[in-house]
Amino acid sequence: MIDFNPQNNLANMPKKYLGLFYNACNEPCDMLQGPCACGAWHHQTEWPDEIQLEIFGNVSAEKTICKRKPKL
Repeated sequence: MIDFNPQNNLANMPKKYLGLFYNACNEPCDMLQGPCACGAWHHQTEWPDEIQLEIFGNVSAEKTICKRKPKL
């Protein structure tokens, strides 16, 4: 099984990490990038650097995917 598929930009959670990450529900995260069993749509930037490097081959320069709304 391929953990990261650059053709569709989806990344499965490797078996060794299954059950280690949870979001706001009881279902463990099963995707590193894409639609997850926890109900979220995950992105590379959410994961620890060592997981990013192992699965994606690089570490994102972004600190977080959360963006503040600009003040009007």
